[in-house]
Amino acid sequence: MRILASDYCLPVFQPNRGPRLNESRPHSPASGQDDPRLELLRQWLERDLGMRQYGIAPASADASFRRYFRLTWPDGQTRILMDAPPELRAAGFGDVIGKTTALADWRLGYLLWGEPHDPAIDRRVRGAMASCCEAVDDIASGSEAGIRYLFDALIETVARLKEYGIEPSTEGTFTA
Repeated sequence: MRILASDYCLPVFQPNRGPRLNESRPHSPASGQDDPRLELLRQWLERDLGMRQYGIAPASADASFRRYFRLTWPDGQTRILMDAPPELRAAGFGDVIGKTTALADWRLGYLLWGEPHDPAIDRRVRGAMASCCEAVDDIASGSEAGIRYLFDALIETVARLKEYGIEPSTEGTFTA
């Protein structure tokens, strides 16, 4: 099986790329030494998760302070990893709280125009938002417990809305 990765694949696992256009010698991938956060991500994968062989490559490029990487195992499975500067790790709190406006829009559409609405999903999203608000001090401090509350709330709000067929955006509005 051949696993494809970009030129930024870390040297711990280098898939067989074959020849590249306009170049007959293999390309030397980035090691992470020139990118301290990428090096920290690599250390986390190896030390904390015990991964020994993997490929890692940029998954998207935009103007966000977040960066996304595609992680590839030797068997071809992939996962997306998000990297954000430590000082902005709690920025997702606004994403969760933004769902307040979105839920109000959803409920108003139901009440005024009879648009579909699921009270059970509405309650679960509100519950996730409430737990996030209860943990606001932990989230603001950047503690592990606070970040866990935040991630749980983010996952719960997005998963419940997707379950209903709604694509939540980070601005707090829904798109169908």
